[in-house]
Amino acid sequence: MLAGPPGGACDYSFIFSNGENESVPAPTSPLADKYGCAARLQLAEVIDPKAGYVWDASRQDPGTDGWGHYPKSGRAQGLQISQVPDGHVIADVVRLQKGHTEGYEPNITDAIIALALSAKGGKIAHGSWAPPPPPAPLKGPFG
Repeated sequence: MLAGPPGGACDYSFIFSNGENESVPAPTSPLADKYGCAARLQLAEVIDPKAGYVWDASRQDPGTDGWGHYPKSGRAQGLQISQVPDGHVIADVVRLQKGHTEGYEPNITDAIIALALSAKGGKIAHGSWAPPPPPAPLKGPFG
């Protein structure tokens, strides 16, 4: 089975975020290679004194470093590929000393949204993105 060209056949921006204890991004990406981009630049660290709001409470008995613990304040390091053509954005955001499900802190979430808004074009930058509606509730045998 063929997977297609490295970086895919479409032209798009890509922002990836994860916890440092989960994995560390590779030095480059197939999408950056596809576009022939320049080096990855380290962005200013984002610090957030507030804990994340969304997290997976079902995995906290006990939590693990890789999966995550209860939310806490945090900081994140941004790594952005430079000289991406057509105004696309390729970036990685690593939430330091965090696992997979420890919540996204408000300042870090705002920084990710700012990266998305900095991409030229696209539905997010133009305010035309409308997420799909949630699925209808399942009906049980008595509903």
